[in-house]
Amino acid sequence: MTRQSTQIQVPPLFVGSALLFIVVVSLGLSVVFTGITVVKPGEVAIIKNNVTGAETLKLTNGTIIHMPFGLTQVYRLDKTQQPVRMTQNPNIGDRMGDDSVQIKTNDGSNVNMDVEVQYQIMAERVGHIVKEVGRRDKYKEGLVRAYARSIIRDELGKLSVTEIADPGNRNLRLDRAKNMLNKQLEKYGLKTILITATNPSFNGDYERMIKDRKEADQDVRNEKSAQETALQEQKRKEAEQERIKSVTIREERGKQEALKIAAAADATKRVRESEGTSYAIKKQGDEAFIAASNEAKAIEVEGLSKALGIQALADAYKKGGIALVREALAIKFKGVRLEGQPYSLSSQIERFQLEKAVANSAK
Repeated sequence: MTRQSTQIQVPPLFVGSALLFIVVVSLGLSVVFTGITVVKPGEVAIIKNNVTGAETLKLTNGTIIHMPFGLTQVYRLDKTQQPVRMTQNPNIGDRMGDDSVQIKTNDGSNVNMDVEVQYQIMAERVGHIVKEVGRRDKYKEGLVRAYARSIIRDELGKLSVTEIADPGNRNLRLDRAKNMLNKQLEKYGLKTILITATNPSFNGDYERMIKDRKEADQDVRNEKSAQETALQEQKRKEAEQERIKSVTIREERGKQEALKIAAAADATKRVRESEGTSYAIKKQGDEAFIAASNEAKAIEVEGLSKALGIQALADAYKKGGIALVREALAIKFKGVRLEGQPYSLSSQIERFQLEKAVANSAK
């Protein structure tokens, strides 16, 4: 049994159309992949025209449509802060294995330290960076890392092994290293933000010495803390005693003030009582004075009356006559009882006659 071959004839027009379609699609894809570039957030781009040599800087993110097929090239660089990590830990550092910076101190000791350099490109100088260093992140290895390791070794190497263990001394030298590094990198369009050096690694003997010193320093800090606590407690007690003293003084002053007020009130009362007693005594004295004055006046009047009587008697003696007779009779008959008999029952007695016997007895 013979097999008959079947031939399929494809129209030439169809073949030509398919080829044309493939070419168009390929051209389209080539244009897309070579003529469109997307600049991501945090990136800056430089567009270089390979025909004219012109360069265009794009500082913001977005889509760039440019001439395809290598007629133009777009170089994108990260403009955010970036680190260069040189550490003993390969999981953190930029390189595998121990990548820490070894420092020879001024007393001949070797110290390994983890170093991190934070840097940033100057966005407006991206074209210069690409031209001088190259595209992508070649500047990171070729400039930042190389200059940083060299300058940091020199600066920290000026310290002794004891000084380099002190973070304060290290930071002062690292500030100088940052300034020197910037002088080298700024001409390439790069800027150093911060340099840190941590985890110093010393030899075994020195590590033990550092440990002992840290423990001694901790003991000193504990003692100082205890002293400060005791001082604070002493100040608290002094303040409490001062408060008690102030309260006691205020209370005592209050008592003294109350006593002074009471004494003043008592003195005022006594003055008032004295004034009242003085007034009563003065009044009694005034009354006694008045009575004595009146009595003196009465005595004076009585004496004056007697004097006047005596004067009158004296005047009578001077004149003589009936007055003297009467006085003589009064003296004569003093103490004598007179008995007589009236001549008449009339109430008017015109004559009085003494008996002879009476008259004789009066002699």
